[in-house]
Amino acid sequence: MAVIDTNLASVEEKYTATKEKFSKEIEALKASQKAEIEKLRKDYD
Repeated sequence: MAVIDTNLASVEEKYTATKEKFSKEIEALKASQKAEIEKLRKDYD
């Protein structure tokens, strides 16, 4: 049972780290996309 608990904790730790990493990347991509949209709007107006 201890091995299972250790493995589960390890998986949860990796999941949390990956989730945080991807959340930051997604936010950066959204910000970049918004900036690009604003730039294109200015160019076409």
